[in-house]
Amino acid sequence: MLADATKLISEKPTAIIITVKQLGEADLLVFFLDQLGVLRRAVAKNARRSMKRFLNCLEPLSVVSLSYEQGRSGVFLKEAQLQEGFYVFREDPIIMGLGKLIEELLMAFLPENDPHEESFNLTMRALNNISVRKMDPLLVIVLWILRLMTLTGYAPLFDRCDLCGVSLDKKKRWVWQLEPLRCVCADHYLTGSFKWEWDVEVLMFLRSVRTLPLDRIWRLRLSSTKLMALFRNICCWCETILQAEIKSYRWLERLMTK
Repeated sequence: MLADATKLISEKPTAIIITVKQLGEADLLVFFLDQLGVLRRAVAKNARRSMKRFLNCLEPLSVVSLSYEQGRSGVFLKEAQLQEGFYVFREDPIIMGLGKLIEELLMAFLPENDPHEESFNLTMRALNNISVRKMDPLLVIVLWILRLMTLTGYAPLFDRCDLCGVSLDKKKRWVWQLEPLRCVCADHYLTGSFKWEWDVEVLMFLRSVRTLPLDRIWRLRLSSTKLMALFRNICCWCETILQAEIKSYRWLERLMTK
């Protein structure tokens, strides 16, 4: 029977490892996303000295079954077993960068211990789709970011012009501006920076990612030219929201430019 100071949280639920940091000489600080879409942090005591309990299973974006306990000073990992390693994220430079982007944005946008139920299934689908290579990885990441922004309440509705109120799908072209954040029909002259003019195809794509059931968003497609531009736009959008540079995106941008 556990002491009063410690409570067994779960036997071995499935989780996605997000980030692992060194803590002192022997411990690891592990951030993981559980099946309820809750971002948690836990200490793996002596994990760097006793790898038997965590053998090859604490790499970021690995899917593991784990057991952990709630103590007075926090959550402690007892052991973990690897379910899926997704090794593609450690083999290809572009895929590695996209994986780092997933890690960075999950840490930035998901408050700890605050459930966003769809985030676990969303991330699992993205990891699987990139791993099997049946979809353009950049398309997967664009879909993943847009849906994550919808889950966390940051995605604009993309439905009406913020200046005149006209339905945007009645206009052939419209403008998405980040500073200030607004979506307007292209009839208006906008001052300020970070403006992108888009057509109805992109507008319908953005709306569909927000409104379709999760299992159907992966059927959406966009031309490669528009996809690359949209990827850059939404990463800049995330940087504007966070008021900070997204290091993985900046690294990817340099890599893709070469």
